[in-house]
Amino acid sequence: MASPRHQPKTESLTFSISPSDKALLKGAIAHAPGLDLTGFVLAPALKRARKIAERNDVTHLSGQTRERFITLMERRPTPSERLLRNLFDKRHQIVEYVRLHIKPLGEDRTSPQRVLRLCVRSLNDPRG
Repeated sequence: MASPRHQPKTESLTFSISPSDKALLKGAIAHAPGLDLTGFVLAPALKRARKIAERNDVTHLSGQTRERFITLMERRPTPSERLLRNLFDKRHQIVEYVRLHIKPLGEDRTSPQRVLRLCVRSLNDPRG
């Protein structure tokens, strides 16, 4: 994916400002070589938008919170007896078979009856 600076500019943004503000912007651009009005106005707005997006997307952890998070992430949970029992349950096997082998119903128009027949056939197949 191209960086935002190198993407083709196909969108438009329009806003109204006072004549005095527009004159001020044009005057500033005259003393800033290499910038046009769009770049001059857009650069600080994009910088601020990126900071806001990062603040909302990134969670900073420090001190005890960070240590607790690392400890929890490194700890391997012990599977419960119920989970282990369900892993060998026929219903679980059907769900896994459908998830792995059957396309979603809308994609290939597979009827629910055909899905059920395939599941039952796979569960009764001695080859596994």
